[in-house]
Amino acid sequence: MAAADQRDAITDARDEKADERSNDLDRAEFMDRDSNYGEHWPERRNAARDREHAKDDRAASRDDRVALTEDDDVPDAGGT
Repeated sequence: MAAADQRDAITDARDEKADERSNDLDRAEFMDRDSNYGEHWPERRNAARDREHAKDDRAASRDDRVALTEDDDVPDAGGT
């Protein structure tokens, strides 16, 4: 479980950096007088959607791991 959580954290950090790079490239293209701003939007939009779907999948996987490891027969800390 710990290894899976660590992989998720690494992947989340990688996706965050990818978003930052995309934003930096977009800003640079916007500020360049000679660029055709917006020319790469479809590719960037698709990449962002792919990262979003991957993040949703990781969140669902984490929820599944938690559900598989929870023991309903163990009382909670409150003694109930």
